[in-house]
Amino acid sequence: MKRVEVIIDGLNLMHSLSQQSPNIEYLDLVGLCRRLVHPSSETLVSFHYFTAVANHLSDWGQEKQRRFLASLEQDLVSIKFGQFNQTRSTCQHCGAKSNKHSEKQTDVGVATALIQGAYENTYDKVLLFSADTDLIPAIALVKEKFPEKEIKLVSTVAYLRPIHATMGRLSDGQIRLTPELLGPHLINYDAE
Repeated sequence: MKRVEVIIDGLNLMHSLSQQSPNIEYLDLVGLCRRLVHPSSETLVSFHYFTAVANHLSDWGQEKQRRFLASLEQDLVSIKFGQFNQTRSTCQHCGAKSNKHSEKQTDVGVATALIQGAYENTYDKVLLFSADTDLIPAIALVKEKFPEKEIKLVSTVAYLRPIHATMGRLSDGQIRLTPELLGPHLINYDAE
């Protein structure tokens, strides 16, 4: 059986989903991943979810994130936290000041998990939920040192399209998260 590891850049995934459909917030990721493997020849061995606590969101937004992360932990998903940094910026056109939040450490965590798993031989195939081109060096290293390791990119069509010539060429294919594929796995905390 081919061992499949799942590595998810949580914020990249959520941003790509929200651009595809503003109503999508959270997914049953374990259920979705079970659909993405071939049960007769592949087995899911581990899930790694990289994110940062969104302290800058409303109380309800933070509560929804807490619920989602708790559901991942119940499914034995390994959650790794980065952090949000806040910077003050000024619009060059109108002079308006605003706070900007940028997430730090997730890309490095995802890249480290990808490389570490290859060197420690914990997987044969990775479902990499990200379309972030910062991961190109890590993917290239794994494919150079371990050409037998399979890396499949998983994201929405809009996020995969611009990276097709770079990450797409290095990877072993892409899985497009279409609304039809995602539909059965949507979680809506507002409806509870």
